[in-house]
Amino acid sequence: MRAWLIAFLSVICVNGGVGRIYAQGVDDCLACHADARSFEGNPRAARLVVDKDKFAQSVHGVAGFDCTMCHDGMGEVPHPSGKKPATCDSCHGEVGAQYATSLHGYAFKRGNPRAPSCTSCHGVHDILSSSDPRSPTHKVRLPSTCATCHGTAGLLTDQIVKLPQSFTDYAESVHGQGPGRGVAAAAACADCHGVHEMRGAADPASRINPRNVATTCGQCHPDIQLQYRQSIHGRALNAGVTDSPTCTDCHGEHLILSPRNPNAKTSSANLATETCGKCHSDPVIVAKYNLQGGVVGSYTDSYHGWATRRHYANAATCVSCHTAHSVLPANDPDSTISPARVVATCRQCHEQADQKFSISYTHETASITANPINRWLKNIYIFLIIGVIGGMVVHNLVIMNYFMVERRKAEESSAWVLRFDKVEIMQHLLLTLTFTLLVITGFALRFPAAWWARWLSEAGMNEPVRLNLHRIAAVILILVSLSHAYYMLATRR
Repeated sequence: MRAWLIAFLSVICVNGGVGRIYAQGVDDCLACHADARSFEGNPRAARLVVDKDKFAQSVHGVAGFDCTMCHDGMGEVPHPSGKKPATCDSCHGEVGAQYATSLHGYAFKRGNPRAPSCTSCHGVHDILSSSDPRSPTHKVRLPSTCATCHGTAGLLTDQIVKLPQSFTDYAESVHGQGPGRGVAAAAACADCHGVHEMRGAADPASRINPRNVATTCGQCHPDIQLQYRQSIHGRALNAGVTDSPTCTDCHGEHLILSPRNPNAKTSSANLATETCGKCHSDPVIVAKYNLQGGVVGSYTDSYHGWATRRHYANAATCVSCHTAHSVLPANDPDSTISPARVVATCRQCHEQADQKFSISYTHETASITANPINRWLKNIYIFLIIGVIGGMVVHNLVIMNYFMVERRKAEESSAWVLRFDKVEIMQHLLLTLTFTLLVITGFALRFPAAWWARWLSEAGMNEPVRLNLHRIAAVILILVSLSHAYYMLATRR
């Protein structure tokens, strides 16, 4: 009897029938809709054909829902025309209201054919709980679901404007590497943007609005959120200073990389110039908020900055002194550069640092522009370099001329005079070697991007090696100079 009824319904569904009957349950509907042959040639066949097993395993199938609970008025066979498509609002009214106020809902309301609906993310008749690992809305699979629109092809708006390819950046980020490898603890799209209430960054209620970003990131990074809120950056943003940076300004939005990655905005090599320098080198922002100018230039032109550009892991960067998230001005007692705490900050690297040492290095004292002593030292150093190298050239030319004259005389006379004894030869040899080594190791620090400096680094002369060679050569040069002075003053020869 049951088989006969299903066969009869199938015939009516295919041929249109002459009267109307009413489906009594899911099996009655699937008598037609589970058979792909019933919809051959129908352009909507993909949506009309229902996989019986998948529906049985779906949240609606497990709950025992009838088809007519979603497809209202479709219990009659043949189905009446003019019925509205199935909606989810009848059961999920609160979610529907959130979707209606979201960017997706706004685009859908405007008739954008690319706007996602409920079924775009959840599926149609095979809807699974987001806790099910097979579900497209499961945390591990959600990025791939969002990538169907926000992937490499780029998403077009109804104004034919391309939106950013956010998934490409996300997939390479520390967050994307998590879900991509099945690590459910890593942040997925919904953790930052919300599930159904996705809003634009300009919306004050949006999770990605600059004033709310720290709270959003704080879901996973609560300690850092507290540090940021108490910092000068967090205080300024809370006071309405929209130029103040938040998490995404320093770390990026989707392409968030580990600080150990050389391409990261927060890597030691990029901090001063690309991240902190974005604001602290901007003349408009510096003038607008009366910030200290030249801080980035004074750092990059200091030993710390030079060593950082040489990729020396132990070189101090901006965050070494100011911290990464608890950035405070020097007049704040809690600041790491306040008079009461600056010694401890310097002792992170310089164990014997005292108060005098700690206050000797500031952006102002390190700046050639702001500090006249540094300007004079630079000029004296340039003069000495020119004088020493130029004097050495003149000295060698005089010696060469002398040898040429003496050589001519020697040819005319059999008498010989010892020019250099062993001590003098050793003095000149050490002088030449140490001076050359000082020049090479000094300019390798000052111009780390030069091809020969990079070659030396690859050959093994990293920053610790260069630093020690420079100091050893300097000590030897001083000792040779002192011994030479003694030799000239205290020996008859």
